[in-house]
Formats: sequence, C-alpha cells, structure tokens
Amino acid sequence: RDTVQSAGEDNSFAQPFAANGHWAPTTTVFVMEASVGASYRRSFSRILGTAVAAAVCLLFLLIADGNPYGLGVLVFILETCAAYVKR
Repeated sequence: RDTVQSAGEDNSFAQPFAANGHWAPTTTVFVMEASVGASYRRSFSRILGTAVAAAVCLLFLLIADGNPYGLGVLVFILETCAAYVKR
C-alpha cells in the first residue's frame, strides 16, 4: 500500500504534460476512423511517419555537422522533393 501511495503522490513524470494535456484528445480526433482496423492502420502510419522523420532529422544533423546553413540547404532540398512528389 505504501508503494502504491508513494507512486501515486509522485507526479514528477506527469508534470511536464499537465500544461499541454489538450493534445491527447486532439490527436485522438485526428486519428479516429470509421472502424477500429482503419484507426489502427492510421495510427501505425502516423507512428511510422514520425520515426522516419526522426531518422531523417538525425541523418541531416550528422551530414550538416553543426553548420546551420548546410542544415538549411538539406531541409530546402527535402521540402522541394516533397512538394514535387505531392503533385
């Protein structure tokens, strides 16, 4: 009982999220689909997209090696390619 009570009183993990709690229901609304399977697929796509974007960001940071102009050029090239593919 003491462990559960002390764990419940320690909200240091939840503290940073308290000010931005509105994002959880907002994200849920954007992910929801007509069926559970479609919601799972869309959620997986969002998670995969986030992971790929994080990997690309890390790659760009390694290539630019601290040069903000090099990073800007890499981001510009990526955005140009993304705009072309979207058409």
